[in-house]
Amino acid sequence: MMRLGGIALLGIAISKILLYDLWSLGTLYRIISSISSGTVFLVISYNYQKYKDKIREIV
Repeated sequence: MMRLGGIALLGIAISKILLYDLWSLGTLYRIISSISSGTVFLVISYNYQKYKDKIREIV
């Protein structure tokens, strides 16, 4: 239950960043921020899948 709540909260924060904050930036900064955010999300996803058993032991 805690994990789903955390994922939902993360989803809300990501949605706010992508839908609200990026639109106030200029075109070049928007592109750079989108690519950087995507890269960070891919790294987080990869590490979560790789270490999900260890994460479950901790939680």
